[in-house]
Amino acid sequence: MTERKYYSCLLLVVLSGLLVFFGYSKTLTAQETSVYRFGVFPHMSPLRIERKYAPVALAFGKRLKKTVKLSTATGMDKFRDRVMKGAFDIALIPPLDIVPIVDEGGYIPLARRKSTPASIVVTEDSLIKKVADLQGKTLGLPDGTPVNIILQLTLNDQGFVGSNAINFKLFNNVQACLHKLLLKSVDACGSASGTAIKMFQNKMNVKFREIMQTEAFPHMLFVAHPRLSSAERQTLAQLILGQDTVETGQNTIQAPGKYTDYIAYKSTDYDVIRQYRQRWVKHATNTP
Repeated sequence: MTERKYYSCLLLVVLSGLLVFFGYSKTLTAQETSVYRFGVFPHMSPLRIERKYAPVALAFGKRLKKTVKLSTATGMDKFRDRVMKGAFDIALIPPLDIVPIVDEGGYIPLARRKSTPASIVVTEDSLIKKVADLQGKTLGLPDGTPVNIILQLTLNDQGFVGSNAINFKLFNNVQACLHKLLLKSVDACGSASGTAIKMFQNKMNVKFREIMQTEAFPHMLFVAHPRLSSAERQTLAQLILGQDTVETGQNTIQAPGKYTDYIAYKSTDYDVIRQYRQRWVKHATNTP
C-alpha cells in the first residue's frame, strides 16, 4: 500500500468514527428531551416529598406526554445551585428565591400558593400568653424559609433586641420544631402553614395556641425553565390552578390547586418578599 493510500484509508476510518459519535450524541440528546425533571425544594423530608409530589409529577407527565422525574436536594443551597444550572425543567421554589431564580435566573412563574401569615404557637398549657413573654426564651423556626426571616425581622421591629431579645433556634422543618415544643426543648414555634400545624395536632392528639400572627405574604411558587414551550407552560399552569385534571390509570390526579390553594402569579405580589430579602441581607450584615 502506498503512503498516500494509507493516509486516505486512515482519514476514512477517522471520519467514519466521528460520524458514528456525533450520530449517537444526536440520538442521545433527542432521547433526553423525552424526560423532564421536576425539582421540589427541600422543605420536608425526602420521603414526604415523594409521597406528596410524585402524583403531581405523574400528572405533569401525563398531560405533557413526557416522563417527568421527581427530584430534590439535601439542602437549599444545593437545590438552588441545581436550579440555577438548569437541572430542572419544572421546579417548586420558596418565595425568597424569586430574586435569584426568577428575577435574575430567567425561570418563568406558572402559579403561586396564596398568601397566608406567619404565626407563633405555644402548647395549650404554656404560661406564655403573649409575645413579650418570650423575652429570654427560645423560639424555634424552620430554617431556610420566609417564616424564619419574616418573624425575626418583625420581632426586631417590635423591639425584641438587646436585653429584650428572644433566642432563636433553627430546625429543618416545622414538624421537627413542634416535636421539640412538646418536649419543652423550645418555648414556642413559628410556622406559615396552618395546615401543617393542624395535621400535627391531629396526628399527635395535641393542641397549640397562637400568640402572634404577621401580615399575610405570598408563598412557594411553581416555575418552568425557558426551554419549555409556551404551550407546555400554559398546560402546566392550567393543571396547577385546578383548571384541568389527569387520569393516571390508577386514579384521577387532581391539580395541586385543588388542595393547596395555588393561584395565578403576579410579579407585584412578591414585592413584599423582595423587600424582606433586602432587609434580611442588611440585617445579617449588621448582626454579629
